[in-house]
Amino acid sequence: MKSELAQLVSAHFGRQIKTRRDCEELSVEIQIATSELLSYNTIRRFFGLDKNQYTTRKQTLNILSRYSGYDDYLDFKKNYVFGKEWSLTNLFHGSLENLEKNDTISLLKQVWVQNKNLFVQQITETNKEYIRNDDIYSFLSIITQLDYQLSNLEYSNRLLIAQGTLIHFRGKSLKPVEVHSLSNNRYFQEHFICNFVDIPYLKEGYYAQIITNAFQFENTSIHNFITCAITLHKILNEQIHEIDILPILSENQHPILKGRIISILYWASENNLLKGSEIDLDQLIQKNYDDSLFLELATFGILFRDYNLISRLIKYDITIFTEEYKLMHNEIHNLAKSLYFMHLSDKKRTKKFYNHINVRNVNLSHKCLFDESLPLIKEYINV
Repeated sequence: MKSELAQLVSAHFGRQIKTRRDCEELSVEIQIATSELLSYNTIRRFFGLDKNQYTTRKQTLNILSRYSGYDDYLDFKKNYVFGKEWSLTNLFHGSLENLEKNDTISLLKQVWVQNKNLFVQQITETNKEYIRNDDIYSFLSIITQLDYQLSNLEYSNRLLIAQGTLIHFRGKSLKPVEVHSLSNNRYFQEHFICNFVDIPYLKEGYYAQIITNAFQFENTSIHNFITCAITLHKILNEQIHEIDILPILSENQHPILKGRIISILYWASENNLLKGSEIDLDQLIQKNYDDSLFLELATFGILFRDYNLISRLIKYDITIFTEEYKLMHNEIHNLAKSLYFMHLSDKKRTKKFYNHINVRNVNLSHKCLFDESLPLIKEYINV
């Protein structure tokens, strides 16, 4: 924080502190502003103009902080970053309101350094605004120039950005050239198509258009993601006879991708599409057991009303899952159980697990499963 304080002092002074004269003039200014004396030698040492290394005294830090507008050094440490972020946020909203793309990109890069969570909010807001204004090409330009920042976020944040962005394509009537531009853009493929499957629009709509078009472009890094999405699209549209390529399961894949692939391979095995070979679902689950993988399998089972798959999944213990996923898994697990016992005409147990569902814990990507299933369950149990 000392380097930030030095920058702030220089900003208040109006120029960089580089010479003895600068130190002497700053000493006078500090005394006028704070009624406290800080010698030019102390200032020289603080700004590293002395070759020797010195420990800055607390009193010096307090005086410099007061000169910069804070109560003391502790107040500076507590509030400086917040103030800087607030200032950046104001500038960001101004650039976004005027659709000043280059300014927005520059500010987002600064925010990424300061606060990754704020970056996630602001890049999502930026994407929304350009999509809302039907400026697909500026949107693609922004994510291209912010590829480094997007690639170096935690995976959970990348999921949030993809989800929060793609839903704003809902209801959009994309031109063929726009679909082509989105589908063929490597950054859109890697940061959005790979991180969010918009289930309600997977059968038809913007998402179906994009993944169908993207399948034409060879990109080995996203091949399995696209293959999964295309396969699900064809299953939903009852085009099973057109499925000629299946995704490939390997060791180093992310659990979310593994969950999708295992779901599809299981389905293909059940529908005799694996050319005589079969998969051992329980063995694959136990070998790759992970909360994300389980969520993908459960989503597949609910989406396609695969009660055989659901019956096998609800036997697993979900209490070992991480806190981050536990709430979501509880709801998916209870929905799966409700559907399964409704399938078995067991009204008592259907109602029991229905009563444990809290829709507020459901994220946007899975909300459609509940929107479609809950009215059927409510009608069955007369709620």
